[in-house]
Amino acid sequence: MDVPDYYEEVSVRLMKLLDKSGYGEKALWKRIEMLIQYEKLHNTTLTWINSDIDLIMCSDFLTVMQDLQSWKPGLNTLLMISDSTTPPGYVKLQEVYTNAPILIYNQQTDTLMLDAYGRSVLHNWHKNIKR
Repeated sequence: MDVPDYYEEVSVRLMKLLDKSGYGEKALWKRIEMLIQYEKLHNTTLTWINSDIDLIMCSDFLTVMQDLQSWKPGLNTLLMISDSTTPPGYVKLQEVYTNAPILIYNQQTDTLMLDAYGRSVLHNWHKNIKR
């Protein structure tokens, strides 16, 4: 499978964006170093830190946007939203119709749930993972 020429540029831009936002590789290693230094300083192990898994996905059939002006017909689209019920640093992803820039409300499926405002948002998957 041939990789389009622009993928490398997109990848570099994504890494820079993640670094600037505090979620890139540099920031991750800085946090790990800080935790190791804390453990050494206090002669302890931070066993209470439970790791999770973050997933970044690039897709040709799904678009995530910050505002409805970015909407394009024919694509599966999710709108990033946050409100008083959204924890800091998180967003909800609300589904948008593929044929019009209209947000979807009051529809529940295997992947969608209703939030407190009746918006059809993606499930918070980590709550559904059996450990």
